[in-house]
Amino acid sequence: MAYVHWTTLIVMILLAPRAAAENFNQTTAYQACMTTPATCTSLRFVDSQIMGSIPTELAALTNLRELYLYTNQMTGTLPTELGTLTSLTFIGLAVNQFTGTLPTELGAL
Repeated sequence: MAYVHWTTLIVMILLAPRAAAENFNQTTAYQACMTTPATCTSLRFVDSQIMGSIPTELAALTNLRELYLYTNQMTGTLPTELGTLTSLTFIGLAVNQFTGTLPTELGAL
């Protein structure tokens, strides 16, 4: 039976490389939500190396309550379609590279 000292194991985990950056609309979670949009209530991509912009098709997720996108590499402007997500109670967008102004449609949420 082989034994590994626990501190060696921790160092190996900490040094593991991050996953390659991925576009938002190519993620498994997003594709699953778009397959059955009525059942999708939460999308969480925190510190996930997600790139690209927020797809306008996100508006199809009418029951979406939580959208966590902070600490990624997302770019572009925020789509006005986010304002149609009337079930949305939380949206986290900090620490990305979004440009432009906040759509006025978000004020209706």
